[in-house]
Amino acid sequence: MATWLGRHDLDHTLGDRSQEALDATIAETRKLETQLESVTPTGETDSIDRNLVLWRAVRIVLDVRLHTREMAFEDAVEMLVDVAKLERPNALAEIKRYCQSATQPMSYAVGKREIQRLKSDWNTANPSGKLSDFYNQLLSFGTIPVELLRRGMGLADSN
Repeated sequence: MATWLGRHDLDHTLGDRSQEALDATIAETRKLETQLESVTPTGETDSIDRNLVLWRAVRIVLDVRLHTREMAFEDAVEMLVDVAKLERPNALAEIKRYCQSATQPMSYAVGKREIQRLKSDWNTANPSGKLSDFYNQLLSFGTIPVELLRRGMGLADSN
């Protein structure tokens, strides 16, 4: 399937930052999937993972509020500290980054959702496939839009 992609002059719209987000999404998802297989008897998960999920959600809210001027810089820092439990220096660095890269947190969330849809469709098409096979195939295409990944992996669009 990778040869299909090689025969086309494709616009590589995803850049290095998007590749980093994709790599982080894959690593985070694989970690959470592994942990879900070994959840404690009480159903508890690692508090670090809960904080990571909170941070991912809060930063989308902050991205929108900061760029629509509904929230002040310092209030955004405090929200990351209070809600997502980031250390203040890390929260400060994150808010500075959000201010410099509007929509990056939202793009990360959309990309994560699309990769999850792709994985679900792959699982349907490959019921006995191993998760590592999915990730190996996904990463073999490099940095390309998800729709092209879908085509390259032989998956029909699920829209």
